[in-house]
Amino acid sequence: VDRRIRASILGPELNLMKTTGENRHLLMFEIPSSSHGESLQSAELRFLLTTVQRRSANTSEMTPGMERLIHVFLLEKARMLELGVQHVYHNRSDTWISFNVTLAMRRPKSLSILRLMVLIRTVSNNQQLDLTLALHEDVQPLLLLSYSTLHLIFPFINLRSKRDAAEDYEEESNNIWDDDRSPVETTTQRRNRKQRNTCRRKPLYVDFAEIHYDTWIVAPNGYEAFQCTGKCFFPVSEHLSPTKHAIVQTLLHSVAPGKAPRACCVPTKLEPISVLYVDERGVLTYRFSYQDMVVAECGCR
Repeated sequence: VDRRIRASILGPELNLMKTTGENRHLLMFEIPSSSHGESLQSAELRFLLTTVQRRSANTSEMTPGMERLIHVFLLEKARMLELGVQHVYHNRSDTWISFNVTLAMRRPKSLSILRLMVLIRTVSNNQQLDLTLALHEDVQPLLLLSYSTLHLIFPFINLRSKRDAAEDYEEESNNIWDDDRSPVETTTQRRNRKQRNTCRRKPLYVDFAEIHYDTWIVAPNGYEAFQCTGKCFFPVSEHLSPTKHAIVQTLLHSVAPGKAPRACCVPTKLEPISVLYVDERGVLTYRFSYQDMVVAECGCR
């Protein structure tokens, strides 16, 4: 599970102090609480370096690049812990820089706010250009957290088993006789009772925060996805658009259940939604038609 967290903006351009040959930026990240069973594997800080021409610079004397040391520090109350340093020879094009800050995430027992300082220090004496962090809304510094959820396989299987059991119980409950009903039933009556649990579309609202998609999807907060539930009984209704294979398999199941399971109730038509999200480069992106997100029709396959 990967989560992207944007830096909080503190003052103009996050720039708290400038001294000769140094450029400092304070970054603050609100750390979400991890879900039960999740284990942090890595934490990565990403930011975009950009060049800024000084007002007094003579463009005719501009040098092609600049040499800088970039330090990242963890701020803990009154002390600083250096997490890493990179030697960068920067030309005039923007460049993404990344630092491994896993150590910073593992130090406190309970961390809600992570405070980092990026220090850019001059190595070569370039008086025409400044090197700074790009702070536009779509390229703000990002903290990427990666969690391991391998040990959640067993709870997931249990949840699937419970759902399957619930579906089976629903089918069996349709076969229970009422006290005032004759124990002698026709095939049509039995089929009609079973069809109470036939394949159909049902509501399913997805909250992106609940599945941790809110770390990269900005809007909407959630949407109605719908779901396909129920069983495929023979004869399969025409509105379920069964394939020939699904019809044959369901027929075989009705006469010899041990040889083949029923055909499955699955989405047969999907529709898109519009989303505003942060892509893998950290750029805020709007997509009008994000495909295959909503169940429009269900059928037997």
